[in-house]
Amino acid sequence: MNFKYILLLFSTLLLFSCEEDNNDNVCDPSPQFNIEEFITQIETRLNSQTIIGYQFAVNQDGNYYDDQSMGLARHDFDPGGPVPITQSTRFNTASIAKFIAAIVLVNALEDNNISLDWDFIDYLPTSWHDKAHFQHQYTFRELLTHQTGIKFINPSGTSQSPGRVQSEAQMLEALMAPPDPGLIGEYQNGNFNLVRVLIGEIVYSLEVNEEGEYANNTVCTDKYFEYLEQKIIFPLSLTCPSSAEEVNSYYSSTPYPYAYQYPFDSTFVDATGSLGWAHSNNPYTTSGAAGLMLSAMEIAKIAANLKHDNTNLIISPSGRDDILEFELGLYNSLSGENGRYKCKRGTRGPDGSSTANPPTCCDRAIQSILMFFPNGVEAVIITNSRHNTMHTLLRDAYDASFVNPCI
Repeated sequence: MNFKYILLLFSTLLLFSCEEDNNDNVCDPSPQFNIEEFITQIETRLNSQTIIGYQFAVNQDGNYYDDQSMGLARHDFDPGGPVPITQSTRFNTASIAKFIAAIVLVNALEDNNISLDWDFIDYLPTSWHDKAHFQHQYTFRELLTHQTGIKFINPSGTSQSPGRVQSEAQMLEALMAPPDPGLIGEYQNGNFNLVRVLIGEIVYSLEVNEEGEYANNTVCTDKYFEYLEQKIIFPLSLTCPSSAEEVNSYYSSTPYPYAYQYPFDSTFVDATGSLGWAHSNNPYTTSGAAGLMLSAMEIAKIAANLKHDNTNLIISPSGRDDILEFELGLYNSLSGENGRYKCKRGTRGPDGSSTANPPTCCDRAIQSILMFFPNGVEAVIITNSRHNTMHTLLRDAYDASFVNPCI
């Protein structure tokens, strides 16, 4: 064989070999999610807001990843202040409690072989079922996604937006009235008040007289907390207040976070001379889902176990899939650059509105947000300033965390 031909063949093989090696080392510039950038984005965006303080926590692939806290639970000018916000500070979770109530109710249904697509009216106490207006026919799934036409009313007969009720008697009164189709799809706290009644009947068969009255006005809430302990608090070894009495004691015995305005103004005082709002939250009369007290880390722990655990620790995989796919208790989901982000927002307050007619004081509130992202990441933010666009802040922080890995 000609020597020149052999040399040419060897050179060609060497060239292709080099090209193949070079291709293996080419960096793909497609944006990739960077969790450290996500942490930085959240912290930077929160610190740019005029808020008095915050907590946030982030999970990745079912594991705790990071958390941060900043600012004050109580300002220097308020009783007991200054009180810093730490990692363990517990806030009123506001309507994030509805997401937790959905987990509790789905557990009760699975434990008793009841389908989400069955009529929940059939599982109310017998006297309630008999008194409910015949046109009220809604599934458990519809209840947990605010797809009912129940017009929640107070004793004076007027509706309370967004569907606030404070007693079992008010819930029954709402069920006795004809439905309002215009309320289907509207956010109503009363839908989740009914979770307590359903747990009482399905799990504990609580006694109710012919008038639809319980032996006392605390039993439904007490049994709800008892089942919540069994299904979530004890399995996850959470040390948060786990009964209505413990929640009330937390308010009376700890320097819990006060609620403040947004933008935060340290020169503001209300008619009593206070800067912050010393809100309370008696679970026995709380509208919604019983007013839990949790930290951002504790909420994140519940979210991580719901999304990633397959051992039935707090819910079965099928129950988990129902909650996330159909957004049960996740009313505030939104779209981002990388898909749909399953979300629940919460507001404890406000104590009044400067934009009301006539204006009332003082636009102070606790804001909470839980968000599930498509790539195994969950995040929780709680602030004690009334920043009511925290959900878009968190969404934008996530979308800004996809970076070119080649740089």
